[in-house]
Amino acid sequence: MVFCHQIHFFPSREVAEKWSADSEYDFAILSRDEAFEVGIKAAAKLIEAAQK
Repeated sequence: MVFCHQIHFFPSREVAEKWSADSEYDFAILSRDEAFEVGIKAAAKLIEAAQK
């Protein structure tokens, strides 16, 4: 998974799906809770790598 500067917040999953429908890219559309969990795991890996 790659994070980029294009992290957007939408009022609903439906709005996010409509926004991403015409894109040439694939997007992971996550709930706020899912995104939080991904962020926690990514940050933990960064901290672990920095401590080596």
